[in-house]
Amino acid sequence: MPSNKRINVKLFKYSTLCACGKAGDVAANDISAGGEIGEPHLIAIFCAKCAAEHIPELPVCTWLQIAALLPPGAKRKTEWRKYKVHSLNGSSNRARVVIVNGSNQFLCGLTHDVRYDALSTASRAIDATFQISGTPLEIELFEHSGQERSEG
Repeated sequence: MPSNKRINVKLFKYSTLCACGKAGDVAANDISAGGEIGEPHLIAIFCAKCAAEHIPELPVCTWLQIAALLPPGAKRKTEWRKYKVHSLNGSSNRARVVIVNGSNQFLCGLTHDVRYDALSTASRAIDATFQISGTPLEIELFEHSGQERSEG
């Protein structure tokens, strides 16, 4: 006997391939709701290699979110870091953050240049502290998001 229950499924309406043709590992989203987390607007999907190259070059966002695309049933290894904002330059979309605590204590004290728009709006102040958690790839991409590519 067929069921009358409706099943709601949200389909991913975009390709999950990187522009290079490889399977996508990362989605770059713009969270543009005023003051609250809203529906993300997909900017691009990248393989891990292209993400490292192209995330620093993305257009300025309201709030850039970098999210790993994991296959269904995959185990999500999560790490966390706590940062303190050392300097900000909104006009160049760069911020310098220092790791003040994290799941790997050997990283404390390291500084990273990140994208200003990758910081939550509440963290866009000098001496602000914030914590992020994510897959090792998500954290690596955040920590290197503000590095300008050198042509070689």
